[in-house]
Amino acid sequence: MSVPSITLRTGPDLLAVVPYLIGEPPADVVAFVFLTEDPQQVGCATYPLTDALDPAEVLPHVQGTLARLGARAVAVAAYGPRTTRPALARLISALRPVVPVAAAFLADSGRCYCLTCDTCSQAIEGVPFDPAATSAAAEATFAGLAAPAPRPDLAAPDPRLQAQTAALLTGMPVPARPGHEYRQLIDALADGVPVTPARAALLAVLLTDHDVRDVALREVLRWPSPVGMWLDVVRCLPDAYLATSGNLAGIAAWKADKPRLACALFDRVLAVHPADTLSRSMSQVMGLGISFRDAYQALMEAQRRDDQR
Repeated sequence: MSVPSITLRTGPDLLAVVPYLIGEPPADVVAFVFLTEDPQQVGCATYPLTDALDPAEVLPHVQGTLARLGARAVAVAAYGPRTTRPALARLISALRPVVPVAAAFLADSGRCYCLTCDTCSQAIEGVPFDPAATSAAAEATFAGLAAPAPRPDLAAPDPRLQAQTAALLTGMPVPARPGHEYRQLIDALADGVPVTPARAALLAVLLTDHDVRDVALREVLRWPSPVGMWLDVVRCLPDAYLATSGNLAGIAAWKADKPRLACALFDRVLAVHPADTLSRSMSQVMGLGISFRDAYQALMEAQRRDDQR
């Protein structure tokens, strides 16, 4: 992406500029800022940050982005608890043979910690970190950039509709011809027939059929799909039935160029189904800026793994 020229003098400057690159305040992520020969052309990708962060999972994605951008170095900006420092140290050690690490810092509880040394005071005690008070933020504001707002909870469920849908789902059987029923229902909803708890419940039951689910995924991947319809569906669904429809809604939002909405939908699925392979894969794909074409094969493979569980 092309960005205004902003000078990064300190660790807090690096941590403060990343939200402008990814479009939202980061939380529990590690961001990779890819530095190219042109100082106004940078890339930025994020990856979920946990104590169990595995460099072997992250490195192939970083290498792919390095090759696409022709980057000469990378800066690492992490946002999360200090308990993740051992995982970040392993990640930085794995990065160094691949690409120069220009800088690496962690933001936690209003302080900035250096990740490239173990003994300096900034590594041990940290320094105060207030993004709004950094020179990078001042330069960004002067360049006309607005500080990004927190990601809105656009995928929030409606408890009243959830309760109605849950009651209808109790004992609801899968129809004898699920593929036929799905085609009739999804075509009607796509044509503007309102999503009601009864229709959301029937769709949720139909999507428990593997063949129907495969058809639904292929169609959302291949053709434009009404994002509003899928949002209405996931607002109705109780958590037990959320995974498939939530993922389909997220993919529809991604294809419609609504990445923040897509991320919110995948986050909601992972909050109640943390082992869901498809939503986790999609979160990683979007955070790393992988194109839709490159992601298609990965998505189908993730769906097959879910089917085998």
